[in-house]
Amino acid sequence: MFYKNRTAFIKYLLKGVDTRIFIFETLRDKVKNNYSPLEVMFMTILRHFNQFYSKEGVNHMDSEKQQKYIWVLYKSAEQVRNKIGLKKAQGMAYRLLNSVQAGNRNTFMDTVMRVYISSELEMPSILLEALHEKSMDFETVANAWVSGLISKPNEEGEFNNV
Repeated sequence: MFYKNRTAFIKYLLKGVDTRIFIFETLRDKVKNNYSPLEVMFMTILRHFNQFYSKEGVNHMDSEKQQKYIWVLYKSAEQVRNKIGLKKAQGMAYRLLNSVQAGNRNTFMDTVMRVYISSELEMPSILLEALHEKSMDFETVANAWVSGLISKPNEEGEFNNV
């Protein structure tokens, strides 16, 4: 993470502030400036862990399993980006970010389903679970998926080194 973003993100976590708005703004900046979204992925994972442990009565989770779910979303969106191309993916990312900001799950899911159908790819079941918030909240799913959608093909090496 860039030093500025990392410091601000950690301050929000320590103050008990939900970091979804900060992550959203950072992701929008990544789309606008064509930067790597890996930083947003790490923030999304940390936010998910924080949300999970903030629930009453929860004192244990399988962090590797939860992290894997988030990376599955990222990689599935990467496959979509490979099919539709980076320019279309960036345009779609703006639309999806607007629906996330408005809290409009239906518009987000409709757009995502349409792109899976048109690109003839199988939609991961975890995306469908996002509507019901069974394993993770909507913002976590959306941020991970949009990050994968705008990822760059050469980031594979960076991902493997994480």
